[in-house]
Amino acid sequence: MMRLLSDRSGFGYVYEAFESNVPKILKVLKESHNNNIKAVELFEQEARVLGQLNHPGIPKIDVSGCFQFRPTPDGPPLHCIVMEKIDGPNLREWMTQQGNHPLNTALALNWLTQLTSILHLVHQHSYFHRDIKPENIMLRASGDLVLVDFGAAREMTCTYFARLEEAEGITRVSSTGYTPPEQERGRAVPQSDFYALGCTIMFLLTGRRPMEPGIYDGLTNEFCWRQYAPQVPPALANLVDQLTAARAVDRPQNTQVLLQQLFRIQADLSADMSADVSADVSADVSAIEAEGLGSKARNSQAMSPQMIQPLGQAKAIDLPNQSASSAATEPPQVLPPYTVVQKNTALQNGGQGSGQRATAQSVEQRRPDLLAAGLAGLCIAGTIAAGAAVFRWQTASVPGENQSQAAPFSGLTTFEGHSGKVNDLALSLNQTVLASGSDDQTVKLWDVESGEERRSLPRHSDRVQAVAFSPDGKLVISGSGSGEVLVWDAVTGTLLSSLTGHSSAINDLVVSSDGNILGSASADRTIRLWDLAQSELIDVLEGHRSYVNAIAFSPDGKTIISGAADRTIRIWGLDTGESSTLSQHDTYINDIAISPDGNLLASAGADDEIVLWDLATQTPSGQLVGHTGYVNALIISPDGKTLISSSADSTVNVWNLEDKALLYSIPWNNTLVNTVAVRFGNPYWQIMAGGKGSTTIKAWRAE
Repeated sequence: MMRLLSDRSGFGYVYEAFESNVPKILKVLKESHNNNIKAVELFEQEARVLGQLNHPGIPKIDVSGCFQFRPTPDGPPLHCIVMEKIDGPNLREWMTQQGNHPLNTALALNWLTQLTSILHLVHQHSYFHRDIKPENIMLRASGDLVLVDFGAAREMTCTYFARLEEAEGITRVSSTGYTPPEQERGRAVPQSDFYALGCTIMFLLTGRRPMEPGIYDGLTNEFCWRQYAPQVPPALANLVDQLTAARAVDRPQNTQVLLQQLFRIQADLSADMSADVSADVSADVSAIEAEGLGSKARNSQAMSPQMIQPLGQAKAIDLPNQSASSAATEPPQVLPPYTVVQKNTALQNGGQGSGQRATAQSVEQRRPDLLAAGLAGLCIAGTIAAGAAVFRWQTASVPGENQSQAAPFSGLTTFEGHSGKVNDLALSLNQTVLASGSDDQTVKLWDVESGEERRSLPRHSDRVQAVAFSPDGKLVISGSGSGEVLVWDAVTGTLLSSLTGHSSAINDLVVSSDGNILGSASADRTIRLWDLAQSELIDVLEGHRSYVNAIAFSPDGKTIISGAADRTIRIWGLDTGESSTLSQHDTYINDIAISPDGNLLASAGADDEIVLWDLATQTPSGQLVGHTGYVNALIISPDGKTLISSSADSTVNVWNLEDKALLYSIPWNNTLVNTVAVRFGNPYWQIMAGGKGSTTIKAWRAE
């Protein structure tokens, strides 16, 4: 048992614990409730419910996860539950971190669909949750939601519904602002979960709690929330109102009906967006066809092609017992993925700095922003002119195949061998060996040229989240979800040392250019510096208020820079002991990169933007706008002229840092791209990527 997380969770205490180096959540019923039969029953019920449900959006529990422990032989027992620990904030905490800014439509639809699919399984197993609220929804680092706290879950049995008639024997569960009227009276039904779900989405869309003045009208028993969420299209707003109807009978009949309604909304919004885009670009397409590719677009306010990224296949959710008549309500079939977006002409004017940001904002105002959520497909063929840039889009079945000779990326290679998603990649300095860390708890070493596996290192006790090479290529270092850092002989695969001290997951590893110092960044909010030769701790850097997600050494090794989930970048002087803070991002910072000359810093995160910084003045010097999902990894080329980024929008983008323009975008259908590595060589580059949605590493050659 490591530390107390909460003593305000109803009946029990919540601790962080470790079981064989695997982080867990330990819940212990408060001793004052030991003689309360109903309290013990509700406490143990969470284990019974979780044991029957298998879904990534529900915490996992072992068969022996519920047990009793006696601190003293003659004393009363402690009732305990051990379950999976979800690394991430709950949605209340997440909103606070975001400054309570209202959610955009895309993310709201994404999250509402995720939560409905979780409830679909819960209800299919004849349970309903009874306590859905932002505090009981966790956000994984991957962006997936997890519904927690099933202590109040109730089984839908004949006995239960018979007791509703008598209002006897039913324990009331109430959370102000999220509990429906019938549940307040002790008469909860499955549709009660929909009311709480609607109130939760209402909070996310407005940034205001459902019972705040101005949101809820006690005289009419109605919610008046729409004025605080002008960004929400009427179809979604109507659905939220239906979910929060005062009478349970006026809410959706079941989860299957609700999922079908969500699909219809997504399809309608996608159609509206496609029509809007077509109207914006039709005149420019005609102009290009008449005047040639080199012509300047007549409409300088047209939609930037960087904002029109193709989407992957919409995530399917199995709905049992669907009739043939329901087929029309399902989402439209998505066309094959696109090949590389290729820039055919150079930017002739504008489109940089604040002007580029203004374009992105104006686009978001004109479309429902489904692109960021990956909920539907937008297909645009031919040539599009926007601003002063021209791009050509071509369809193909697989990225890298069936492309014209003009397409810059070819020779698609796959690295096969992992059984879990790939979380991090690292190249040796001579660029011949690739290291990969995966959810399957292994580190694999690959021959970059052939894609063949050279060696698989012994398993970690947890998922591998970060990997790095020493500059001489003799050492490979790996960090896991348990907080352990292991140092391996890259040639023999021998474990040389284990560096312990972090209390939570390792998010990034970096080695100084002289090979002497290893830096490790962790979800425990600290950065640790290690003497690699001696395997000893040198220093602990503290100051971030949330997970440290990325670190990088300056080229001269005198400075280390970190980016964190607290939305800040910190610059640490290793010689002086001084630090400074940079703030520009609206949300989590996922990665940073420093140019080889040490003058430029790039940072990116969950706000979809890449911010460029002048390190001499420590001020922003520009932005790269084009991704439509979280940006997860950044790399700057050795000449400092090019930046490569990977994103949750299923693309890897290549940018020109001199004019801040998007050069190419490589789509990877239905894969949230977590990490990227680039082999910079002559006559070609090799771009390798991995992430959620695939257990393989893909590589493209850039001629």
